[in-house]
Amino acid sequence: MSSPTTPPVGPTGQFQSASLPPDVFKGADVDDLRRHIWILSTALKRCQLAQPTPSQLPGNASKDVRDKFNTLRHISTLLTVGASYDRYAASVNAVAGAVEPDRIVSLIATKNTRTLPPKAPQQNQRSNLQPTESVITELTLGDAHQAMSLLTDFKTDIENIEFNKHLEDVATIVSFLQTAQSTTTRADNLALFSIFMVRRAFRKLSARLHNMTTIWGASDPIAVMLEEFKVAPVIKDHIITFEPPLDDTHTTVLALRKRLEVQGVSSSGSCVVTSDNVCAWLRALSTILTNLKNSLPPATTTPPSFKKASEICTELVLLDTFLQSSFFDALRQSGVEEELLRVYRIGQDLQRQEWGKAQELLTDHEARVADADALGDGEDGTSKIEPGEDTLQHVKRYLQTITAWFVACRALSTPRKAQGVPLHFYHLKAAPGDAIPPEVTQQFKATYLEFVKSTQAEDDHYRNVCTLLDSAFPPGSSRRRPMPVIHAEAAIMALAYNSLAGSNGSGNIPEMQDASNIFLTARPADKDQTGDIPIGISKKCCACCDLFAKYLHESSPSLTFRLPGTHGIIYPWMLPPYPVPPVVLKGMCNELFAAFLRVTSAMDPGLLSTQSSPASTASDLEQPDVLSGLTR
Repeated sequence: MSSPTTPPVGPTGQFQSASLPPDVFKGADVDDLRRHIWILSTALKRCQLAQPTPSQLPGNASKDVRDKFNTLRHISTLLTVGASYDRYAASVNAVAGAVEPDRIVSLIATKNTRTLPPKAPQQNQRSNLQPTESVITELTLGDAHQAMSLLTDFKTDIENIEFNKHLEDVATIVSFLQTAQSTTTRADNLALFSIFMVRRAFRKLSARLHNMTTIWGASDPIAVMLEEFKVAPVIKDHIITFEPPLDDTHTTVLALRKRLEVQGVSSSGSCVVTSDNVCAWLRALSTILTNLKNSLPPATTTPPSFKKASEICTELVLLDTFLQSSFFDALRQSGVEEELLRVYRIGQDLQRQEWGKAQELLTDHEARVADADALGDGEDGTSKIEPGEDTLQHVKRYLQTITAWFVACRALSTPRKAQGVPLHFYHLKAAPGDAIPPEVTQQFKATYLEFVKSTQAEDDHYRNVCTLLDSAFPPGSSRRRPMPVIHAEAAIMALAYNSLAGSNGSGNIPEMQDASNIFLTARPADKDQTGDIPIGISKKCCACCDLFAKYLHESSPSLTFRLPGTHGIIYPWMLPPYPVPPVVLKGMCNELFAAFLRVTSAMDPGLLSTQSSPASTASDLEQPDVLSGLTR
């Protein structure tokens, strides 16, 4: 890739406002700005923004905010289960609401809204980029008897369970588990809850287990380390500790030590990793993963039986105990990180090749489905090594995605202090509007071409702009393009903004009449202070959702949306169904257009760049196989 000529960059790595002419979006109304965001995000699809993440929960966040955030993320994890008709099992959901230290008051959940089938074009009708439907429904939660039925009777646990039904089931169980229970009963119910979630999330579990070989190139990281330590097992003796602190009599530690004993690690004395037994430790970990893979084959179409799910839970407990120990710390400074990185890079190269072959074979319809469903698993970054992260941290983080449902079950089965307080659970649904006629895309393509030509850009830059736009919007196409997906976290952010900071307040949002307490504790008592609104997502958000959070905060500094950070990948993006100030849309347009200029100035002739900033390493394309079990 040639060395790009880029606009000036500010100290934060973002474009300075002076780098963009002030009249790029002058005179654009709200509908035009919506279209600009859609055009730019579609043209920049799978490019990566290299910029800070202003919405990420800071390390110094208060315990109250952090506890709320973790609770919401756990609930989001439980709602992420996938279905057989979801091609990549990559559905995304988000959860927000009022969570207090001693209870959950109310929650609202939604998932990514799929596009509607294109409608036949109508003459003299402007394309409607405003979503056509927004509905908030309070769920009717079942009582204790119904909760126990869900946990013990799986006859109605059908294969293609819908999101709203699963949401209702999870809410019923969580509400029940947070009532007073004896220690024994709580442990029994936790086991049943874990089995319930294994049966509901079995497709995602299977995908995450089997994608390890895809990510690491025909192997898996545990096998790579095992082969490396067979040759040169040089590590310092390391006494293994557990988090939370557990002694050798704890049930899970005893179970792990029995598994280690089978591999030749002494079960007496301190739990130690040495050069002599490190391979035994790795074989024990590999055995756990192998048992899970055998129990969850990649082609499975029906949930595992109660007995099989119980066996899977046993292996998940062992894996979680492994991950809560200092085992991976013991491997540092051994040199194994370098070998892991070498194999990881080979795997990434193979993924890019496979992605290219897959795209050549996809029909036009399948490609659109892939864009809608496989909302990149840079998701929680599990398929990529993040900045500042070494390969051992990456391996551990990936393995933690396999135990995520068990961890969430354990966290949410702990009774709350306040008893008898009903949990209010709401389902937010938003549907996109009409499909976009080809004349709209061609009109906006012409706008960008005219602007670049007016800047007297070099011929190569102008050709790159043509290449990028023609690739995203083929000339001469008569097909109406489906509306982009409405991202779950964006829908909740827009709803929260209108509820707490909108000029008319929530009184003019009919759907909020019966759900006014959802964001009750998010509004700061002191208007000069920032109100944190944590939003639980089981993965990192896309670049556009991150920008949306940033500019909503700039529009109303009293509100700060807290998300799990962003993987920085751009996807075709649709504004949610609630009004937001034009300044928010203009801010997003300016940043996306700056990225557009940077990408087109950095492209080799005829090639598309996969990054919007030359300061970052080349982004990895998102592969549907890799995404299938992880999350956007």
